[in-house]
Amino acid sequence: MNRYTILTISIISCVLILLTFVSLEQTPSFLTYRPKEYDVTLITQVDNCDQTMFLEGLCQGGNWAHIFTQTLYLTNCLRSSSKQPRLSAEELLQCTKWDEDKCSSTPKSINIVNNIKNFLIDNGLTTNKCLSYKQTVNFNLKNKCPIRCDDLSFKKPELRAKDLLELSSTQDIQDHIINKGPVVLALKYGSSLNEYSSGLYTIKNDDQNFGIRFLMIVGWHTEIDGKITWKSLNSFGNQYGIDGRVNIGEKNDYILGYFGFDV
Repeated sequence: MNRYTILTISIISCVLILLTFVSLEQTPSFLTYRPKEYDVTLITQVDNCDQTMFLEGLCQGGNWAHIFTQTLYLTNCLRSSSKQPRLSAEELLQCTKWDEDKCSSTPKSINIVNNIKNFLIDNGLTTNKCLSYKQTVNFNLKNKCPIRCDDLSFKKPELRAKDLLELSSTQDIQDHIINKGPVVLALKYGSSLNEYSSGLYTIKNDDQNFGIRFLMIVGWHTEIDGKITWKSLNSFGNQYGIDGRVNIGEKNDYILGYFGFDV
């Protein structure tokens, strides 16, 4: 076997290995191109998704219910070639096991993420058409899971999550958004978040602590100094912040975790 044959075999082997990597569901980190600006809500595939702005209304638990529901929904519909029905945030709110009143208070422990994860993997969600969001207020909403839709027909799951992954590095978060879809951001909820209007979100020294809040990261912007700002959706409707969004710096003490779905 001459050296040219050996060289040819080596090149073919390298190409085959590379193709194997590229064919994986998630592109390997070293092959991922990360643009300086990205927004998952602007890509072509999002035309199959209902992007109606979510509004928690008078129920504080509507925040985590909407954020996790819409993140799961977008992760799925971005992979689909047809229109997908919106999922039920109401079902997640009512059916997730949690000892606190889900409407009159925000979570005080990040452990609620495990409860949400378990329900979405074990049971999945029905459609918003089946169970629409009610904006319940001043109601002792504790683990009361309906078995019927609003029209009294029996509900059935539309989509189950395969997994909910905890993400750590900025690169992992960017790769997940590019390859799979939006990411949930958990952060300490201070009163200054309610007052946000534009620019980069910062916490005031005299912030009142309300517990934990969740945002949906749909993309990022790279500053001149290379720092990443997460483009994040809150659940206060499109009158809040910048068309419903708040800009969060990638590294802050108030950030509690990042989570992304496998579907």
